[in-house]
Order: sequence, then structure tokens, then C-alpha cells
Amino acid sequence: MLLVINRRLNAMVSRKKSEIIHIRVQPNFKVLLEGLANLGGVTSTKIIEQLIVKSAQKTYIPDIDLIISGDFLKDGKLTLADAVETTFLEGEPVLTKLRMYYLASDALSRKDQIVCAAVVNKENGDLFFGEDEIFYRSEGVIEPQELSGIPTVSVAKINDHLDSLEEFADFRERNPKIKMVYKDFLKMSG
Repeated sequence: MLLVINRRLNAMVSRKKSEIIHIRVQPNFKVLLEGLANLGGVTSTKIIEQLIVKSAQKTYIPDIDLIISGDFLKDGKLTLADAVETTFLEGEPVLTKLRMYYLASDALSRKDQIVCAAVVNKENGDLFFGEDEIFYRSEGVIEPQELSGIPTVSVAKINDHLDSLEEFADFRERNPKIKMVYKDFLKMSG
């Protein structure tokens, strides 16, 4: 009995969290999706996941940064699937976004790009820099000589400012002609 309970607990602990998304589709699309799932003997969710992964494996990141290790690239290119796999840190959404900012910023929303740029801007170092590494040398993702150019941050400090960082990003999106750094926005918003 105890062995069965332990197995169930282990299965629950090792189960990955899933995210829920809602999509609005045309009725014929839903029929196609259900047909694919039924023919494949899998769920509709599995079909969507498989199609997204296939697409991400064929989608290349334009304008990859020279800080990325050549050993990490495949034929000098980086797929979206590889970028996401490399940047994703379970339970660390802030570090995941920052890692994506360095590897594939074009894959982030404009709002996320603004937030990440504010966090790594040296002018805001006293607000966001700390001991948390965005990339580790042992990963081999970033050229070793380039790691010193990537700041270490404080995830706790970033989380404390997340609401105002998002407000700053909203402000910058609504007012693209106004050039303002995050600290000035804080002073202005008061």
C-alpha cells in the first residue's frame, strides 16, 4: 500500500505544469483538428503541440547576436525551438524572458523587449543588478568572452518592480517618440 502511494506521489511531483490557452477558430478548423486527433489516436491538444513544435523547428531567428557561441548554433543558425529550449527555466519566468532577450529578442513581444532592455540597462543597475546569473559559463550558450557584458541581476528586485516595469512598457508603446529611461519614468509617475 505504501509503495503504491509513493508511486502516485512521485508521479504527481514529476508531472509538468501545463498552461491553458483559449483560441477562437472557425468551425471547419475545429472539425479538422478533431479529425487529426481521432485519426492519430491522440488529443487535440497533442496535435496542436506537435504542429507548433514542428513549426518552431523550421523557424529561424533573424539577426542572431554575435554573443551566442558558434558551438551552440547549427550551421550558423538558431531555430525558435532551440532558443526556447535553451532559455526556458522552470519556475523562473523573469530569467527565461531575459535569456530570450539575449538569444532571440525578436521572438519577444515589444512590451517584453522594453521591460528586458530596462532591466539590463546599466543606468538602472542599482535597481535591478544582483547575484542571479542570466547565463552560466558551463552552459556554453554565450561566448565566454561575452559573458562579462551580460549583467547579473536580482530576480527579487525585478519582481518588486514588475508592475511599474509593465506600466513603463505600456507608456513607451503608446508614446514611441518619447525617449525615456525607466528611472525617469519612475520620477515622472511619482
